[in-house]
Amino acid sequence: MRLITLRLTLITFTLFAMGSVLALAAGKAVPTMGEMAYISSQSAVTRVYLMDVQRHISLPVDRPYVNDCCLTWSPDGKLLTMVVDMSSDGSTDIFTSDFHSPPLRLTNVTGADLYPAFSPDGRYIAYTGYGYGNPQIYLMNADGTEPRQLTGPRALVNLNPRPVWSTDGRSVLFSDFGNVDSLFTVPADCNDPCDTSIHTDFQISGAELMTTNFVPLDATRILLAAFSRSREGGYGIYVMDTQKAKAPERLTWNADISSPTVAVYGRWVAFVSGETDTSSDDEQSYLYILDSSCIGTDEGCASVLRSITPNVDTNDNLSWSPDGRWLAFVKVEGRHSQLYMLDTTCLQTGQDCDPFIHTLSITSLRYIRPSWRPTMP
Repeated sequence: MRLITLRLTLITFTLFAMGSVLALAAGKAVPTMGEMAYISSQSAVTRVYLMDVQRHISLPVDRPYVNDCCLTWSPDGKLLTMVVDMSSDGSTDIFTSDFHSPPLRLTNVTGADLYPAFSPDGRYIAYTGYGYGNPQIYLMNADGTEPRQLTGPRALVNLNPRPVWSTDGRSVLFSDFGNVDSLFTVPADCNDPCDTSIHTDFQISGAELMTTNFVPLDATRILLAAFSRSREGGYGIYVMDTQKAKAPERLTWNADISSPTVAVYGRWVAFVSGETDTSSDDEQSYLYILDSSCIGTDEGCASVLRSITPNVDTNDNLSWSPDGRWLAFVKVEGRHSQLYMLDTTCLQTGQDCDPFIHTLSITSLRYIRPSWRPTMP
């Protein structure tokens, strides 16, 4: 077995060396691209892998049966959280890995613990625990100690289980599907019971929007992927200025197919959703990229919204490289889900992006949840 492994390793490095030589012979530099974690099903076991993106070499993390809900890096790139299936009844726990020692179990209670999210300073992890009842949002130290419940029985009808940190790290933001015109915040340093500290600070001015996911664009503005119950209907991308009492600005008009996934790097907003032309019969999901400098202008955002490629998986499968040069995404190809990368040079230069899309030359039945390590080698 060791001999087979050694031979496979030598073959992999030989192929990489040949590729590097060919690239150099063609006058192309081999860029430093960093590392990416992803989830893949190989040999009927779902695991987390860490890939050297430049060399296309992947190594599995020593923990099988990973749940495909989510991967999250600490801001310094030293720790990766993952969710592991602990039993056949849906019980899951959160683990963290530093890639030098066996993964550390952070939660160990009955029920499902999902959607871990590091605070901006890396000290805390917010997550959702299901237990035996409705989902609730919890907070713990990054090493799993001192868990405490941030939400409780009083406030929410149908909690959206994906907590998001404010940019200053002082609050955890969340939405509730039963309250279609509000976003909620709870201070991270609240005193028990934290439930009494929940605020509806971000009122959406009466707009009938069911917010499915969201991400801060900057200190005051939040991007929303939301479903409109108005006459126009459908999912769209909105931006809301939390300092101004006015209705959110709708940036896109999307078909009612699926909730958009959103990822932000600087001025660039990447998202996956249905065809932006609501009159179209084309029901494919496309990768789009929006230049957010259009927000709030008289011209609007229609002219700077770029359709990149079709057949893109909508389920939280977008990840920017730390330098913003690359955007990882997943395309659905028959029974396979394949990793791709977009060289965003085409956005800076205004060129057609088709020649800038690269597939990773690795094979598997399924690749999901790419998550670029937030530090470069």
